[in-house]
Parts: sequence; C-alpha cells; structure tokens
Amino acid sequence: MYSRTFYIKQWIDEEDFKRLLLFSRYLGRDTNGSQFMIDLERAKRNRIKLDDIVETLESLNVKLSQEDLNKLKD
Repeated sequence: MYSRTFYIKQWIDEEDFKRLLLFSRYLGRDTNGSQFMIDLERAKRNRIKLDDIVETLESLNVKLSQEDLNKLKD
C-alpha cells in the first residue's frame, strides 16, 4: 500500500484541517509544521477523488511529484 507523508508549514484553519482529514491522517506537529500521511482507504471511504486530493494539497503549498501522482492513481 502506498504511503506518503507531507508537512504543512503554515497554520491551517479548521476547515482546511477537516478537508485534509478526509484523505489523510494527522501525525502531529513538530518544528517542521503539521505532519500528515495520505490514507487512500480513508479517501475511498469519503469518496475523495485524486483530483480533489491534489487540488487541496496544492492550495496548501504541498507539491506531489509525478512519481507520487502515478502511485496514487494505481
């Protein structure tokens, strides 16, 4: 199963946090910011599409590589 963690450096509001939790798990906060892990099973349960994941992450300045995108599509 594909696993990808990412950081959000800026402070996020409750609405963005709830959107992130539709497709990822919150792992905590450290000096790098808030850490999350993409959870594809959670995304499927919440009917979140790949485009929605990418759009949400890009709006929060999180960039996925082409390799990440290919793995998410599988």
